[in-house]
Amino acid sequence: MNSEDALPAVTALLADYCAHLDADRLEQWVGLFAETASYRIVPRENRVQGLPAAILHLSNKRMIADRITVLRTAAVFNIHVDRHMVSAIRVIERLPDSVRYEANFCVYQSDQEGRTKLFCTGLYEGEVALGPQPRFLQQTALVDTFSIPALLAVPI
Repeated sequence: MNSEDALPAVTALLADYCAHLDADRLEQWVGLFAETASYRIVPRENRVQGLPAAILHLSNKRMIADRITVLRTAAVFNIHVDRHMVSAIRVIERLPDSVRYEANFCVYQSDQEGRTKLFCTGLYEGEVALGPQPRFLQQTALVDTFSIPALLAVPI
């Protein structure tokens, strides 16, 4: 499979990623990650300055699942609905069993009072293991600004 042939698999995986987050199917969202996968949210300012700090860094699937357990059982945050928009999905590198990709994203949030606002924008960068069941090996949400206007509870 060449890079162009991998684009439909990456696109479908990102569509499931967004659909699970938007429908509050967070446990199914976790299922899109390989056991050794990492999930990070990194501000663009830190990337530009070469600083390694992330807003959130989960280094394996168990940590990702634990984050969802905390959200379900202990976290207190504003009740809202997310809507993810993804565009310009590109496979940027073909590796032996995976591909690296990037895609623009934005997340809108609607609150219980009926207000919708832009929550954040950025670039997804990641690596997807190919095969019968493509899975994320790495997923980074490179957010355009360190200043996210509300509590960051649910994954981006």
